[in-house]
Amino acid sequence: MLNLILMKAPKTYYVSTTSNTHCFCTNALVLYTVVFSEFELTDYHQNKVPAWLLNISREPPAIRGEGSNHRDSLVGPTIQAIIIRFLKERSTDALCYICDAAGGLASGRHRLFQRWFRQGQTKMVKYDSKPYHQQQDIYASIVMHTSHPNRLYVMDAFYKTLDYHYPEEVLYPIPDEDWQLGRFSTAPVTPTLISK
Repeated sequence: MLNLILMKAPKTYYVSTTSNTHCFCTNALVLYTVVFSEFELTDYHQNKVPAWLLNISREPPAIRGEGSNHRDSLVGPTIQAIIIRFLKERSTDALCYICDAAGGLASGRHRLFQRWFRQGQTKMVKYDSKPYHQQQDIYASIVMHTSHPNRLYVMDAFYKTLDYHYPEEVLYPIPDEDWQLGRFSTAPVTPTLISK
């Protein structure tokens, strides 16, 4: 006699897919759109490293709880299933997620993505932006398969790209338009004439 144990698959919403765009509608009639677009990271030598950029949007947008369905237990598994399937088909690719800072909600969006990522067992690894990036309100992550052949190189390119655009120490905090001859000098500026 053969005993079969049936594992109950996690429930997700039905997803409509066209090319690199995936859409689903929740029970509360909120439409989520998940789009994957080509993206480039830059390594230490300024070489381009191809990756994908993940964009998640919803209609209507959550405005301080209005129309919010953050307790919808199917949204996280659905988005996670979309990401897993996308990376399964592209096992040597990496996926970047940069949280939109609109409305000062970047850290909240990052926490939500963290929660979605932890909800299931995956064979993926995720690296997050460093604390000094987050102090600048830059919350980003990169997701890859644990078996990615160049995982450490791509991870390094992710951090180099963030460091290039959002350095830990801003060397020139004065806006370009304020850089005028002698404006920030403590000594008087004397023009020098060069004669032929």
